[in-house]
Amino acid sequence: VPSGVTLLPNLRDNPGEEANSEEFARELAHGFDIFVNEAFSVSHREHASIVGVPKILPSYAGLRFIEEFEKLSRAFNPTHPFLLLLGGAKIETKLPLVEKFSKIADTIFVGGAMAVKAAELGLQENYGVMFPTGDLAALDANEETLRLLRAKIIEARFIVWNGPLGKYEAGYTKYTNELAQALAEAPGEVIVGGGDTLAAI
Repeated sequence: VPSGVTLLPNLRDNPGEEANSEEFARELAHGFDIFVNEAFSVSHREHASIVGVPKILPSYAGLRFIEEFEKLSRAFNPTHPFLLLLGGAKIETKLPLVEKFSKIADTIFVGGAMAVKAAELGLQENYGVMFPTGDLAALDANEETLRLLRAKIIEARFIVWNGPLGKYEAGYTKYTNELAQALAEAPGEVIVGGGDTLAAI
């Protein structure tokens, strides 16, 4: 470790992190002069290291944070057709995206483990969401779904993708990886985010 650098263990191991404890935030800030946030992907979380420390120290967005913010902000004024692809399991974090982008995206696809819940919530009727074909509870997508998505990808001029199409962590990676390949060959601009999504890339 270079001189003057302090490495901390995983902050989530401390109960004060997710509880947004003021005491833990003060402990984190102790001995430092400024706070620079480069953790764009977790900045929606109300944790001590994200929202507690900036109340104590002068705080700034980091260069990578700003770059991610600027690139993703383009999704609010995209080139059309705009295709939004959402997968994974966390419907509670993706539902606001569906609601927000229903007025912006030309097509919204919802797959992965959250497809069943999304269907139960009536997203197809309320927002015109596109779902995988076949059994929504399947552990992976299927050839027909990929065929439909490839057609949308070829037409799209702007694409945002977040989340796998199957239970990626359990080894159901085939169609997520095929989607990644189709997006790599897409003629339009593509923005990708998310842990398992990046693993597929």
